[in-house]
Amino acid sequence: MSSLQSLRQLILADNKLTILPEWIGQLTLLTKLNISKNNFTLLPDSIGNLKQLTQLYLGSNQLIELPDSIGEFTHLTYFSIYKNQLTQLPESIGKLTELTELNISNNELTCLPESIGSLKSLNYLNISKNQLTTFPESIGNLTYLWHLNASENNLTILPESIGQLKRPGFIKK
Repeated sequence: MSSLQSLRQLILADNKLTILPEWIGQLTLLTKLNISKNNFTLLPDSIGNLKQLTQLYLGSNQLIELPDSIGEFTHLTYFSIYKNQLTQLPESIGKLTELTELNISNNELTCLPESIGSLKSLNYLNISKNQLTTFPESIGNLTYLWHLNASENNLTILPESIGQLKRPGFIKK
């Protein structure tokens, strides 16, 4: 295990893994973790120790929730968690203030946390193919957002704050 501690990138995509071991949190120099296209249902809390992560790929798994410790990824710029079974996002997602791209499409989200409005660097947000009926008012705080895909949801109303988006180049609803 100690020989792996100098790893900067770990790519385990397209396997049949079901459990991410606790020791993953000891790989503190990782900047990129790709565990997409596996069979994970949960992530260990120790994943929050990966504070140097800039890219995190969790798409096409069976994740039912994200640990609060994801808020520790303060250097994260790219976060992909599409095609899982998430019904909610933790409030701690709002701590990812360096995040520029977030893909949470193809989940079972019924709402977004208010803290989503704290993602001040976000310019790409894909929340398509969920169960959303509206957005939180805080979405108007995403002043750098230029791509918002909210297609194939259950949207019935858009908040007034969405009109405050200054740079939307593409909004699909």
